Amino acid sequence: GLQAPWLDSLRNDPKLTQLQPSEVLRKMYPTMHDKHFIYTTLGEAIIWESFYDSANEQMFSAVGVDDSLSNAQASLHGGAAATIFDGIFGVLFSVSGGAGYTANLSVDYRKPAPLAAGPLLVHAKISGREGRKIFLEGKIIESAEPDSPVYAESTSLFLISKVKEAG
Repeated sequence: GLQAPWLDSLRNDPKLTQLQPSEVLRKMYPTMHDKHFIYTTLGEAIIWESFYDSANEQMFSAVGVDDSLSNAQASLHGGAAATIFDGIFGVLFSVSGGAGYTANLSVDYRKPAPLAAGPLLVHAKISGREGRKIFLEGKIIESAEPDSPVYAESTSLFLISKVKEAG
């Protein structure tokens, strides 16, 4: 499993509920096939340990990545970072009661994220709601320590699917 001093504080926080992202999605989407891109195809390259704070609609995820997600400079590939954000936002959206899809994802890369330094921390939260629109924001940081370096920041818009009325 993932190891980091800051990870124990998340594991032991009584306000947080530990969850498995793939299980959250299977509950929300029971017909989801076994080849979900993020949680099965990349399952060997990304290890997730996620914690949900329902009172504040936020999630903390320790993310272990291997060198198969490297860019030419031997740090986390930008596409992999975007995929991590989309995966975490999707789970937060689902565990908060949404069923729908990503409409927009924007990522600002701040500095290269090392692959061998241990798990990265992704902090994501719902920042607003407007009808069917759910706004999310997050960041990939080194750890839960104050003033931890920020590797990337992201905003996203998810849309709740329209339900077709019978008749």
